[in-house]
Amino acid sequence: MTLHLPRLPSFAVDPLIAEAKRRMRRRRALLALLVLLGAGAVAGIVVLAHLPGSPGQPRTAAPAVRTPAEGLAKGGTASHCSAVSRGFRACTVFALTSAAFRRLGAGEVSHIERRQGSLWLVALAPARAPHPGHGWWRRVLPDARGTTVLAQWSGECEVQFTYLIANRLSTLRQVFPSQPVTALGWTSEGLARVKLWKPVYASKTRISRPAGIYLVSPAGQVVRLEKRLPPSRGC
Repeated sequence: MTLHLPRLPSFAVDPLIAEAKRRMRRRRALLALLVLLGAGAVAGIVVLAHLPGSPGQPRTAAPAVRTPAEGLAKGGTASHCSAVSRGFRACTVFALTSAAFRRLGAGEVSHIERRQGSLWLVALAPARAPHPGHGWWRRVLPDARGTTVLAQWSGECEVQFTYLIANRLSTLRQVFPSQPVTALGWTSEGLARVKLWKPVYASKTRISRPAGIYLVSPAGQVVRLEKRLPPSRGC
């Protein structure tokens, strides 16, 4: 006896397989593209990291200029330079040990420097200081033309004295000789402004110059008293 089974419905299998293969090829192509992009990015980072001046590389610093003060500052010493004012500054080397004192020949070695381009040159040598080895230049303030420098010297007991240095730093004129005076600056008229801390006596009882702020010419002549101040106390 012949048995007839019911016919099963047919499915379109071939199109599904073809679609799956196409998707697999797309995924492989996309993966290959991502790999190439990643390799290019890594190579770019490596190249940039080896370029001069890149963040990953240490910057090449300009060669340091050795200043006159640094030439003296060795073991057992400390150096200090004042703020730069119109191309001038004061630099001092202090001896901190007895060996440094013997090497320097004094407790302080102080001079005035002037900038020329990228270099600092000694404009007033230590030997030309008011009291070499017994004090130091605290600050220097040149006038607008740079021909006269108002310089403040810190002496014994840190008493401050002020000088007008003119004619290419060849002449030192003390403002109010033997009196404590500090340098304040220059006026638009070209006058030096200084502070006299104690009065100047003409006799035991008569004051010729009271304590206060004075205007002084570059030649050292007192022009006028700008402001009277109470006298200070101290050594």
